[in-house]
Amino acid sequence: MLIVRVELWPFGGAEKQELAIMRIYNDDTGDLQHGNYVAQKLHRHAEGHVPPYEVDSSATVAGHNRSDPVWELVRKALNAKWVASHPLTE
Repeated sequence: MLIVRVELWPFGGAEKQELAIMRIYNDDTGDLQHGNYVAQKLHRHAEGHVPPYEVDSSATVAGHNRSDPVWELVRKALNAKWVASHPLTE
């Protein structure tokens, strides 16, 4: 399982702010060369809530080449749902 966390550290200080978190895990349906994954965008609850996160939305990545760098899997997970549904404009 991978956890991808985006944090803002204003001026490099100790007061970090979590902006986004995503969990990516293998769904155990691939083969030795290619994996199939579930990517979940998580929502953080208020401090002290159990569990601290809940799944906000999910996407799948099918047929990922296991020999590719981890960032390729992260890119595919983002493109699978969030980037594709919110294209960047210039």
